[in-house]
Amino acid sequence: MPRSSAYIEGEIVNRLYTANDQGFDAAIFNSAAFGTGYPALVAAISQVKFPTIEVHISNPIRRGPASQTAAVSQGVVAGFGITGYALALRGIRDMAAAKK
Repeated sequence: MPRSSAYIEGEIVNRLYTANDQGFDAAIFNSAAFGTGYPALVAAISQVKFPTIEVHISNPIRRGPASQTAAVSQGVVAGFGITGYALALRGIRDMAAAKK
């Protein structure tokens, strides 16, 4: 079965830059296997103008080294299962409200 383009680092980087160019307010992402060893993704996250929130269903610290993408993201939600996405949305909403 062919891999989806969403699993290619360059496609993720392109989507981030496109979102930046289109004026998106924020991005929520699960870096999964892209958390370490993907410098282009780390660079893209650090260069976009909007906040990025990294979500992990489980706690990645329990599995090994911390994510490199987390180091450049504005926030990280980990270990709350699927609820982590709702927590990330709430965080983005609160961050936007604080800027007003």
